[in-house]
Amino acid sequence: MMNSTSRPISSSYAETTNVVMPNDTNTQGNLFGGRLLQWLDINCAISAHRHCKRVVVTVAVNHVGFDRPINWATL
Repeated sequence: MMNSTSRPISSSYAETTNVVMPNDTNTQGNLFGGRLLQWLDINCAISAHRHCKRVVVTVAVNHVGFDRPINWATL
């Protein structure tokens, strides 16, 4: 049975802050793309769960573009 109760976007909003530590970086001192995707996936799961109040999973990610490096010790 589907729950048709609408919720405002603000009730699903999730924001986190992570410090880029040396073990999160490659040999050039830049954040691993996989680590960023991990953090993104966790945040998206929190938001999706808040929205639907059910267990959620990531099925696919269509495109992620890395425009510039993120250096270690960056927030």
